[in-house]
Amino acid sequence: LLADALSLGDGHLMCLGMQLIETLSEAVQGPHRGNQQALVNSNFLVVANRIFSSMVYTQDGSPPIILTVGNSRVTDNDLRAYFKFSLLTCCLAMLEAVNSP
Repeated sequence: LLADALSLGDGHLMCLGMQLIETLSEAVQGPHRGNQQALVNSNFLVVANRIFSSMVYTQDGSPPIILTVGNSRVTDNDLRAYFKFSLLTCCLAMLEAVNSP
């Protein structure tokens, strides 16, 4: 769905996905062990792995502008990077309570 959104130039769906992931990150930070356990017991890590492996950067000539925020222009590769960063931050937040090496 995310790849389709990018190919159609719908950056707003990507932004919604990033907001969802950031909300999950805030829910497990602290660390909040109950929320961390619920997220680990879900398919979140499977989905995160699928996103990391399938969301590849493109090398087209001039990148299409997906969004304009103020004076900044955001390309599809920018959104991929921001999305992966949000996802990685959430995975890191899940590890806050781990004590063993």
